[in-house]
Amino acid sequence: AAPAVVAQPQPPQAAPVVTQPVAAPQAPQTIQPTPSTTQAQPVAQKQAPAAAAAQTAPITISSEPPPYILPGAQRYLEIHQNLKRLRHFIIDNGKKDPGLRKKTGEMRREIRKSVGQLTSGKGATTIPKGKIHSVLLESLRGLQSPPVDPNMVTVTPRAPVEGAVNNGELPALFIYLMNIFAKAVVAQFIDEAGVTTKAAEPIGVVAVSIFANKDFVWRNESLIDILMCKMRVSCPVLFGLRGNEKTEEGRARLGWKKDGGQWVSDQVHNTRMTGLGAGYAAIALRDFSKTQMKNPWSPSNYWRTLASIVDTPPEEASNTQYTVLKAMIENSEQRFLQFYGDVGRHAMFVALVVFPARALEQTVAVKALAVLGDKLRRDVGLQFKQPTPRIGGFSTGRPVWG
Repeated sequence: AAPAVVAQPQPPQAAPVVTQPVAAPQAPQTIQPTPSTTQAQPVAQKQAPAAAAAQTAPITISSEPPPYILPGAQRYLEIHQNLKRLRHFIIDNGKKDPGLRKKTGEMRREIRKSVGQLTSGKGATTIPKGKIHSVLLESLRGLQSPPVDPNMVTVTPRAPVEGAVNNGELPALFIYLMNIFAKAVVAQFIDEAGVTTKAAEPIGVVAVSIFANKDFVWRNESLIDILMCKMRVSCPVLFGLRGNEKTEEGRARLGWKKDGGQWVSDQVHNTRMTGLGAGYAAIALRDFSKTQMKNPWSPSNYWRTLASIVDTPPEEASNTQYTVLKAMIENSEQRFLQFYGDVGRHAMFVALVVFPARALEQTVAVKALAVLGDKLRRDVGLQFKQPTPRIGGFSTGRPVWG
């Protein structure tokens, strides 16, 4: 059967929706012909001008990504490299200023320790969140470090905005510590939510609140691209990437990690993907309708990710996708339905019933996704109806909730 195409509706909320930026345009790659090392034969010198021109014309290769890959996916890799260069810059400056190096180390450790303390429970995140905010604010306004252009860590360049709190260059130390915070968040998703998806919630709440905080936005928009570039590198499936897990290249495309030059085990990989899938949901499914802050990563991004996965043809689908999708939905389905209502219920039907049912092989990951659908039906009251005939690539049928 042809894959279901999920069209994105508008969330029924007043919260601002972040426009997904696209990667900065790049010149198409060209492959220039390699000059011959031998003398051309006289007959070759008599070629017609048109034929000679055809031989020397550059070959243009399109760099346009497939439609199922989320906008900005390539740019996130560039941001990741920019942050690596910034880290080396901070290290080099620390060698010249021992005092700054010591202070940087203390701030880095405080952020990592505080992120490690993010747990569920009333008021449990208040103290660690306050410490993270304090350290970042000190790096922004209390310590002197060389200025850098924050456009290096944004998907699209931003022009100055009149009245913006942070409008010019920002301290390199601040950008560096935001990167440290993002790395710690991703690591915590893997360590905690990889075991139980519910653990992603407090981590995601604090991550979003820090990036949305008015003290840390730049030109009236958040710097959450710093966090998203980490998610992109660690879990490419969230951004539409596909791959064959049976090949080296395919595993690399799917974010399968290596340890000591060898691919990590299936169990380690699945734990990582589970934590990151749950973490992504904890970031994206946040309600900003009752706050004046801008949502740094709106629910529309969650929808795009879900659509890019379930629209994968069966012959291209991977266990990594099934694992990530299950983690995105588990313990997050209610928040998703609060944003999308009936059309969200139908999206759940496609994700939990249609997508695993058309898998070419009923693997453990495929069965686990289908079992989640059965569990929600049993424990939460989610009941499905057979969808009506497809219209425009997506059925107008709705599963019944309760």
